[in-house]
Amino acid sequence: MNDSIQYLTKENLLIVKGLLLPDDWDSLYQITQMAICASGSGKEFLIEMDSRGKELIRHKGFKAVLNGKLKKAGIGRKVIIVDRYEIHSW
Repeated sequence: MNDSIQYLTKENLLIVKGLLLPDDWDSLYQITQMAICASGSGKEFLIEMDSRGKELIRHKGFKAVLNGKLKKAGIGRKVIIVDRYEIHSW
């Protein structure tokens, strides 16, 4: 069983364990969108780019555990609004 994604449906909470990756850039090649690719499942979640989401830019390429709320973002993409995160080196 893959434990890289845990949904707490009643509270609309999500815990994702995976790799932090850039998902979009501006014309100056500055990262404007981050995502987390869940370990072992290949599922990807966009990260809400509020202040906490922007903090994760400096951790691109690192493994992390993100805790937050799930929301839908058009055409099947899902977004996690990060409440807490941990950066790991597993």
